[in-house]
Amino acid sequence: MGCLDNINNLDLTKKSDLQTCPMLWCDSKLVYLVERYQINDMEWKVTLLCPDCWTKRELTVDRESVRQLLKNNRLGREKLMKQLDEMQKKNMTDETDKFITALENDHILPIDF
Repeated sequence: MGCLDNINNLDLTKKSDLQTCPMLWCDSKLVYLVERYQINDMEWKVTLLCPDCWTKRELTVDRESVRQLLKNNRLGREKLMKQLDEMQKKNMTDETDKFITALENDHILPIDF
């Protein structure tokens, strides 16, 4: 497991920097939103976590940045779920093919059940 660092109020020049780990040796693009709460109409306090090095940072950001983080999290989750579904279908197809081959070659006996 990596270190758990708190990095407060980083100077971020681009909104895409929010999802990039600030640790130079890590530089993961998988940073995600852990917690958020609204400070006022325009600002939110967010907690971001890097899953690679466990760097945690708390920032104050604008509403649009929060929306973008939530959108990116949703899109990432949907992509992962699609890949998981594809992997499960491929695994099931492979297992079915192996079972059919075993049946055709009489490799399955009553004792197997």
